[in-house]
Amino acid sequence: MGIGIGCSTLSIIDSLSSYRAVVVGPKESEGLLWMGGSAFSYRMHAHQGCGDGTYFHSARLNISFIRDAIEHLKVHYGIADTSQTLLYVDNSVVAMTGGQRPVGQDNPETAIATIKQEGIEHVALVAEFPEEFKHLQKKYGVRVYPKSDTLKVKEEYSGKPGLSVIWYVQKCGIEKSRERRTNPELAPKTRVHVNAEVCEDCGDCGLEAKCASVWKTDTEFGPKVRIHQYSCIQDFACARGECPSYVRVHTRSGSPLVKPDIGRLAIGDGELADPVRRIDAEKVFEIYSVGIGGWGLMTTYEILARAATSEGLNVVKEDDTGLSQKGGEVRNNIKISWPGKSLNEGFSIEAGGADLYIASDLIGAVNPENLRAASGLKTRAIVNTAKIPTMPMIVGKAVYPDPERLKEIVDSHTDGKNNIYVDATDIVENLFKDFKPTNLFLLGIAFQTAGNFPIQRARSVEDAIRINDVEAEKNIQAFRYGRLFALDPARVLSAARAETPALAEKIASLRRRTGFLSRGRFDRLVDRIRFDDAYQGKFAREIFELIRFQNAGYAGRFVDFVAKAHEFEQAHFPLDRLRFTKTVADNLFGLMAYKDEYRVADLLTRPEEIEKITRQYAEGEIVKIRFLLRPPILELIPWVKDLAFVKARFEKDEKWEFPRWTLEVLKRFKILRGTPLDIFAWGNAVRKLEREAIAAYRRRIEDLLPLLNESVYPEACEAASYPSLATGYDKVKINRAKKAEDFWREKINAVYKIVRELSRQTPMEPGQDNAPQENAVALVGGEWPGRNRREAERRQ
Repeated sequence: MGIGIGCSTLSIIDSLSSYRAVVVGPKESEGLLWMGGSAFSYRMHAHQGCGDGTYFHSARLNISFIRDAIEHLKVHYGIADTSQTLLYVDNSVVAMTGGQRPVGQDNPETAIATIKQEGIEHVALVAEFPEEFKHLQKKYGVRVYPKSDTLKVKEEYSGKPGLSVIWYVQKCGIEKSRERRTNPELAPKTRVHVNAEVCEDCGDCGLEAKCASVWKTDTEFGPKVRIHQYSCIQDFACARGECPSYVRVHTRSGSPLVKPDIGRLAIGDGELADPVRRIDAEKVFEIYSVGIGGWGLMTTYEILARAATSEGLNVVKEDDTGLSQKGGEVRNNIKISWPGKSLNEGFSIEAGGADLYIASDLIGAVNPENLRAASGLKTRAIVNTAKIPTMPMIVGKAVYPDPERLKEIVDSHTDGKNNIYVDATDIVENLFKDFKPTNLFLLGIAFQTAGNFPIQRARSVEDAIRINDVEAEKNIQAFRYGRLFALDPARVLSAARAETPALAEKIASLRRRTGFLSRGRFDRLVDRIRFDDAYQGKFAREIFELIRFQNAGYAGRFVDFVAKAHEFEQAHFPLDRLRFTKTVADNLFGLMAYKDEYRVADLLTRPEEIEKITRQYAEGEIVKIRFLLRPPILELIPWVKDLAFVKARFEKDEKWEFPRWTLEVLKRFKILRGTPLDIFAWGNAVRKLEREAIAAYRRRIEDLLPLLNESVYPEACEAASYPSLATGYDKVKINRAKKAEDFWREKINAVYKIVRELSRQTPMEPGQDNAPQENAVALVGGEWPGRNRREAERRQ
């Protein structure tokens, strides 16, 4: 694909792009370089990207040049099969340089008319709202498609002879968000949420949307997707695909989310005293900050610079936004000195020169390019620990690194003993229902704790916030809460977060929600195996879910099997905190509580899950709540899947909206699960796979238990975790199940390899067979005194 200068340039560095750049030329040359090089390539067709700003500036002239070049190759060189498709993105703005209107921009209809006048036969228009352009089909013979058909259109036009054009109309997401902030009525009156209980964290929705608002949240059952409502551009691409976890909320206005009660939260003007400073008038104070585009980092340090100048200080400031306006890494350098002290040494902070290192993104904080500004001798770091995902994490191709390891990296490059780490985003979102005050909250911490911070009065910063005049009162309170956190963290955390229930309270709550006839059995099953408190609550939740899935007998079979692993591990590996047993319990639970139609209906309609959604909205804003589903049964019944409206939905990758009462009815039919009357299982390959996987897992663990010894313990724990890789729904799950099987084979082969190596090192008794499997059994048999070091130590 040919890459133009503009947003499409990002595809060069996008490892997730379905295209690869083959030609990158100077601005306004889009499409021309390929015509010069096509005669020397085995490729007969190329796509060329170009923005509307470039097109209206002068690249429109390239259409006639390319048309004539194709004809020239055909007539003079006999090359008749060279073709090219020009992909014009009409997003209404020059998005990468400030969001201004393109010079000379006209409407899409005029552009299409001009293209047709050039004699281009194959022209398509793809639009977010195709109904606005339907009249162009008759007027110019242009084919109009919805946005969901984009890939299909690209593939179709790849086979068109000569020059073809696809004109893609969709407003820039960043500019759309800005417009909606100033005029909420422009926003759609719908929002989508993810039910974390239904989510499998398979990454399919992230892959569909590639959107920076598809976040992860840590839950009892691992990371799950959540839609970050405060940054969501309401594109809804994430809701496509196979996943049934998406919930749509219809609202009365375009700004329905609950607003913060600033009056209730407010910290008074004189409540926090200005800190005492250690002034060094000869020193330049240097602050290096790193954050995320679109989070207000540049505005925050513009406010700081204004506050400094209001106190008569000298300031130089450098913003580094790179290619990012939203979602990518941005940096800021600011230097402040006392009057009379020169700032002639330049804008950039030299290696090791930063006095303060403020990072609103933990991953950006460990970037070596940023850490070079820090020094272990003098740099103090204040870091936001919120797990803000990168694009590979969003699409499921990477996981968030261990935060403790990231903190160690920052500490090793700074004055670690004085660093401050706080989940600032979580605090400000809970307090102010917005993520953008994150940087001001961190600045408040810095102001209150850095004794040599040059700005003397908090009033100077607050006055600068008022001059900026964007949600001033909220931002002032965010700054004050940052200062308060530096003085009394417990008070801030208490105001921002709900308390986590104690173990006894959690188990009592589960017991109350268990059916009356099953409560006694629930108590006995929970008490049968004792874990540490942190895991015991999760184990109780697993038992509760299995009772709800089917009945207490079903949950009993789960506990019976886990008890086998528990008894063996407790006898032979008491110091490993039952890691293998916990792995078996979690993975067997995931298999036994598979998410068929009945369980998904139950999880979606639970009152506590509905309440998690409704409390995010202002009172009276919710009109209705609908569940976005695409029942697989519609694809499995021949006469149903051939119905026109069903076929159209599947072709467009769209789902149906179901009201709550339909799922309430459906979940009561769980008694049909596993019987011939379970119509959802008829011909359903996924359901067959899920049920067979339970027996296969139990059999494999039973075979693995006798092989356990200290040498194979880590590999055995990994092998036992293979079901956790088979996430997702329908086609996604089938593909993941294959990868899970490959993982199992890899790990179990590693176990057998270690066992065979150990068996060769074990002295054989006279007459004993040297078969590897028998030696493996002997290795862990009851009479072998050295089966693991811990047992030998315990006997001594």
